[in-house]
Amino acid sequence: MATFAQLYSPQGVLPQIATDLGTTADRAALAVSAATLGLALAVVPWSFVGDRYGRLRAMVAAVVGATVLGLASAWAPTFELVLLMRLLEGAFLGGVPALAMAYLNDEVDARSAAVAAGWFVGGTTVGGLIGRLVATPVADLTSWRMGMTTVSAMAAVAAVGFVLRRRASVGSSASAARRSSTAPGGC
Repeated sequence: MATFAQLYSPQGVLPQIATDLGTTADRAALAVSAATLGLALAVVPWSFVGDRYGRLRAMVAAVVGATVLGLASAWAPTFELVLLMRLLEGAFLGGVPALAMAYLNDEVDARSAAVAAGWFVGGTTVGGLIGRLVATPVADLTSWRMGMTTVSAMAAVAAVGFVLRRRASVGSSASAARRSSTAPGGC
C-alpha cells in the first residue's frame, strides 16, 4: 500500500508543484510519469537482485531506498531535481511488486496464495488512492512539499513496520540452498 501511495502522491498536487517550481501543469505531470517510468524499468532488474541477495533483503532495500528518495524529492529545490529523485524513487519502488509475488509464493501455503495475492493487489489500489487522498488536503492546508512529505512519512512508518515484522524467509532460503548445491563445487 505504501509503495503505490508514494508513487501517486504528486497527482493531486500537480498545480501546486507547477506554481512553486515555475513550470507548466503538463510538465508538472512528469513527476508522476518519472516515477512510473523508474518503476517500469526497474522491475526486472529487481527480480535478479532478489534472486542474488534474497527477496526479503531486496524488498527491505527497495522500501527504505524509495522512502528516502520520496522524502528527498519533496524538498528538491528545482523541477529537474524533483524529476530525477522521482525517477530514482520509482526505480526503488519497483523492487516491491517485482519481489512481493514471488516472496508470497515462497512463504504462503499454496491454498492461500491466491488470497494473499488478492490482498497485495488490493493494497496497491488502495495505496494509490491514499497517496492522493492524503497529499492533496495536506497540500491545500500547507504546501505540496508537506503533502508529499506526509505520504513519505507514512511510508517510512510502514517501512519500519515491515522491517520489524519481517521474518526469515522459508522459501527463499530453500531456493538459495538449491542453487548452492547445484553450483559447480557445491555440496
